[in-house]
Amino acid sequence: MLWVTGENAREGYMRLHRPEFMSYLQLLAQVGGPDSARLGLEASMHRKGLLLKITSEIQQIGRMTQNPALASLANELRVARESLAKLTLSGPTAETAGRHPEALYALEQAVNELQGELGRASAQYRTSIAKISVEALEAEIDEGKALVDFQSYSTEDGPHYVASVVARIDGELEYALVNYEDAAEVDELIGEYRETIQDPAADEIDFLEVGQMAYEAIWEPIANVTSGIEYVYLIPDGLLNILPFAALVDFDDAYLVETLDFHFLTSGRDLLPSFLSLSEGPYMIVAGPDYDAAEVADPEEYQQAAASRAAQGDTLRGAGSGLRGLNFLPLPGAQKEGEIILEQVDAQNEARSVFSQGAAEEQVISELTEIPEILHIATHGFFLKADENLKKRLLKLQRGADLQVPPPGDNPLLRAGLAFAGINKNAQFLGDIDTRNDGVLTALEVLDLKLSGTKLVVLSACETGLGEIHEGEGVYGLRRAFQEAGVSEVVNSLWEVSDAGTQALMIEFYQRILTGMPARQALRESQLALKASPLWGQPYIWSAFMMVGSYESAGIAET
Repeated sequence: MLWVTGENAREGYMRLHRPEFMSYLQLLAQVGGPDSARLGLEASMHRKGLLLKITSEIQQIGRMTQNPALASLANELRVARESLAKLTLSGPTAETAGRHPEALYALEQAVNELQGELGRASAQYRTSIAKISVEALEAEIDEGKALVDFQSYSTEDGPHYVASVVARIDGELEYALVNYEDAAEVDELIGEYRETIQDPAADEIDFLEVGQMAYEAIWEPIANVTSGIEYVYLIPDGLLNILPFAALVDFDDAYLVETLDFHFLTSGRDLLPSFLSLSEGPYMIVAGPDYDAAEVADPEEYQQAAASRAAQGDTLRGAGSGLRGLNFLPLPGAQKEGEIILEQVDAQNEARSVFSQGAAEEQVISELTEIPEILHIATHGFFLKADENLKKRLLKLQRGADLQVPPPGDNPLLRAGLAFAGINKNAQFLGDIDTRNDGVLTALEVLDLKLSGTKLVVLSACETGLGEIHEGEGVYGLRRAFQEAGVSEVVNSLWEVSDAGTQALMIEFYQRILTGMPARQALRESQLALKASPLWGQPYIWSAFMMVGSYESAGIAET
């Protein structure tokens, strides 16, 4: 069903069955015990993060196919999506003034139909539908390791979390189910701890106190059933996606980064063996773009857009601006970060390509000629809040307004992005110029990048781990988009971090990467090194970055 229809129908199908799924999770929580934990894990493997996964896989099949009919459909879909993205980025134009939501909705319907066509036509070519089973997942959990899969669910009493826990101890698998009766309390603690960590006036005693409160409510119930385990595969849900687990504080006043090795995943499916091979391409460094660079866009196209805007005059005043209000200050620290990493890479004689200042254009990523092994991006990141008025108007155009997923024209993947050269000059013309080099790489555009086989992407930008959180679907934002584009590991940030602190972490990180150390281990050791530093010891610095995924866990071949 989900493969052979469009995005709207997929979302509607999941929404239709959501109440029974919530009831199922509630029943598992009530019954409890090892059997319920295993059934909960099985349900999660089949449902968590499925919508975006299917969307991205259909796009990748369309892009990679050698079949002319599929290629033609894929091109039509690309053009339709670009049109939808342009109109969303631009806000109302002279052509859509007074009927902007209707125009967005019509384009979304066209995209929806083309997705269904491509899904139906490509069904026989699919290679990613191998049977998913708990047995296959269990085979990947080694001795002394545990997997913790959180799921959020709602009842008449309010929101709840339930965690399926499985560990291999003395050769045997042991299951346990942990139920959190009050998810609102958990979410409140997450918010409080994030605020405390980012508070410049907070000191060590504040971190320890609030971090221990969060530990007691969130991790202690897990620790009680994973005693002796030091390596944990962790699959969050809801606001747990943006909790710095490594900075939780146990009852010995130790941060969990010191005692536990966390391995973050989006779904239990991520542990199943993959048939992909890692790229042997170069290190690619894009750092410190010149946001004021002139004529990054095609000059003729830019002039046409300017003339069109001048002709419109004030007719669109107050109609909305989409992303046209974006403006970014220079990031000299990002350029310096790129230079330092370049020195480290050159010292090891690794192949590399480097783009900074005016050369750090969006198109160097959107039009890759060679898949990089490691891609490092140091720039501004952003996630914009939804336009609630637009959302309400769009919902009225649909048969049901009880949506749990983004409505047409309000895709959060178009509100999360990275800034590149020329964005300050081009922002006023977003939607009128070529989206492939307008200075903004949105998360939706990331889904189309040729990164299948890239081992690691480092998003050295503020809040790249954030996005719009949907129960059971995860975070609709940059980190998820890069994963769905085929990247094995994504390093992202949970809040704004200073230039100097980011540089310190990245220097430690690449020193370890370039010795051949796995990236996940390199990040943890770098965090521990900063934590021990008198200058960078605050959790605000060392716990800001986290990694999701790992080529090691999925059995991806290195050659």
